[in-house]
Amino acid sequence: MLSATVLIPAHNEETSIGELVRACLEQSYPIDEVIVVADACTDATAERAREAGARVLEVDYQDKATSQNAALWEIESDVIIGFDGDTCPEPGCIELMMEDLNERGYDATCSTILPMQPCGFFIRARRFSYALGRRWWRLCQAQVGRIQVLTGASYAFKTSVIKAVGGFPSGLISADMDATWAMHADGYKLGYAARAVALTVDPESFTVWRAQMRRWASGYAQNMAKYRRHLLHPRSLLVVGTALFDLVSLFWSWTFFAYLLTSGRGHLLFSVYAIYFAAHVVLNIGLVATIVGPKEAVLGFLPWFLVNFYTRWLYIAALFREWVLGRHYASWTGRQGRATVITPMSRGRKIVLTSVGTAVAVGLVIGDAGRANVSLPGIAVLVLATAAAGTFALSFLCMTRHLTLVGFMCSALSGGVALTMTAEPNAGDWRYFWCLGFIALTVSVVGAVFAYLSEEAQIDCDLDTTFAVSAAPGPVLAAQPSLRAAGGSSALWH
Repeated sequence: MLSATVLIPAHNEETSIGELVRACLEQSYPIDEVIVVADACTDATAERAREAGARVLEVDYQDKATSQNAALWEIESDVIIGFDGDTCPEPGCIELMMEDLNERGYDATCSTILPMQPCGFFIRARRFSYALGRRWWRLCQAQVGRIQVLTGASYAFKTSVIKAVGGFPSGLISADMDATWAMHADGYKLGYAARAVALTVDPESFTVWRAQMRRWASGYAQNMAKYRRHLLHPRSLLVVGTALFDLVSLFWSWTFFAYLLTSGRGHLLFSVYAIYFAAHVVLNIGLVATIVGPKEAVLGFLPWFLVNFYTRWLYIAALFREWVLGRHYASWTGRQGRATVITPMSRGRKIVLTSVGTAVAVGLVIGDAGRANVSLPGIAVLVLATAAAGTFALSFLCMTRHLTLVGFMCSALSGGVALTMTAEPNAGDWRYFWCLGFIALTVSVVGAVFAYLSEEAQIDCDLDTTFAVSAAPGPVLAAQPSLRAAGGSSALWH
């Protein structure tokens, strides 16, 4: 039987840490010790943890992964059981997770998570989602052998395994997913202890819920980018490909359905979809009811269904921001009330994106003008107006204010010429030309005002260290983005 130590990273959790430590010590599986890492705490977290029977390390890393690494290299037990400071395991939770490691040969596993709070719109939506994952998608991922994330709120890692991958990685915004895929990459066997349950404090307000979901979405995008080569593995491709398809299918299917209805061709489809939707509702509620009971399943379906649209939009937006714009979540603060930091775009990426956008716009303008039989001089001025608008955008994003002014003048000149042409604006030959000139002039004026009047936060970030992960043995202090803001510098705990 493998020995186990409980590791709890905590930041200002005085109201819950004592109950958590006692719940761990009262588990049926024998525990060597409970270690609480009190990171940058300004309350009585450390005192409450000691009173409950834990060994406490007080640190000031302001980073969850790094604080765990502070204790990791001292642990000699075979397994590390981890809980968040606001999480509490149900009786038998640790024993059920250890069964995966003792009897089924897994190197790491995690439990089912459910909200601790009894009710609330976002609580019921989250409870429905967690329970559905317990009965459906997490079980499917476990069967395929590619769990997307071993939840950091309640996990069990073999100590030798987490040390072999360099400790808890802190280069990305979602450290638990980073650790999961690091273990996948090294060929370790990961499981899911579905019957093990831990309760956690989930967001109750829209503001905190949205901040958490943006963090999770950004962490997903960052990890998929970091481990993109490993996504070519058939199992990874199946799991991640299915997730991405599910992410976008909700929007395009409803859009297509709405189009058919408004065009008068969706009546037959409506009856078919009504049957499908009814089966979908019954199936989901039925699966969730086996975990949380029929009443909670029924009450949770509508919040989950509505929240699901916005959740998927947040993931799509995060994928676009992380992969296309290159703007990365560098820190997140949760309920601590401090500001989220997102790294700025690099100069090279701005130039490439703006140049591509301008080239596409010019191509579309030429094509539209050709189909509308616009005269050759009209096309030339039309292209000039579009290129001027692109020049302005490029200078506004990437260059100094002096060059921004040059872009503004070029764009305003082309727009002004367009608007003062003697031809009628509604004439077929000049319709596109006049409209684009108006847009160019408008963009120039608005952009110039923002460029000269706005006060942008001065944030410098070394993007080379944004995704840095240390693989060296010993305490891991992964490189963090260098943040210098008007209010001073700080490394935020997440």
